[in-house]
Amino acid sequence: MQVLNPIDVQLGRSLRNRRFAAGLSIHNFATAIGVTNARLLEFESGEERIEARIMANICDVLDARPSAFFAWVSNESPSGQPRRQKLDAA
Repeated sequence: MQVLNPIDVQLGRSLRNRRFAAGLSIHNFATAIGVTNARLLEFESGEERIEARIMANICDVLDARPSAFFAWVSNESPSGQPRRQKLDAA
């Protein structure tokens, strides 16, 4: 039995909630982002990871930034310190 990654599951919940809020059916949304109905359901359940290309399509269709799907992520690290907002240039 496959163990689902909790981040993929939560991302899928966020996706489903935003799709519902937009009033889009599974079929209409799947067609708009270029995937099958079955694959969309796998994304929403966390069974399959969302590729960057598909995430870009999702954001376009839902008129949302990628960060909107991660609103549930804490802005603090496990040590209680604020997470860094930007990466340092190499």
